[in-house]
Amino acid sequence: MELNPEFLINVLPRLEWKAVRSLGDELGLPTLPEQPPNPEDLMEKDGSNEPTQTLKDLHALLVETSVANGKLVCGHCGHEYAVKEGIANFLLPSHLV
Repeated sequence: MELNPEFLINVLPRLEWKAVRSLGDELGLPTLPEQPPNPEDLMEKDGSNEPTQTLKDLHALLVETSVANGKLVCGHCGHEYAVKEGIANFLLPSHLV
C-alpha cells in the first residue's frame, strides 16, 4: 500500500503513543521516538517534501502490519477477541451482553 502522509498525520493525534511504541517493539519494527512527533516533523525540511524515517515506520506499523491468527485482548475488561485468517470477531457472547 502506498505511503499516505496526510492520512498518517490525521491519525497521529488519535493514537495512544505509548501503546504504539510498545507494539513496534514487540513486533521488532524500527524504534519510534519517545514522544509523538509533530506533524511538521514528519516531512523532510530540505525542501524535497520526502517523508522522514519516522513517517515510514508509522506507515509500516499502522498500515502494513496485520494479524493473521491470534487474539486481541481488551485493556479494560480483559476479554479476548479471536482473530482468524485476519478477521477479528468482536461479537460478545450472550452472557456478556
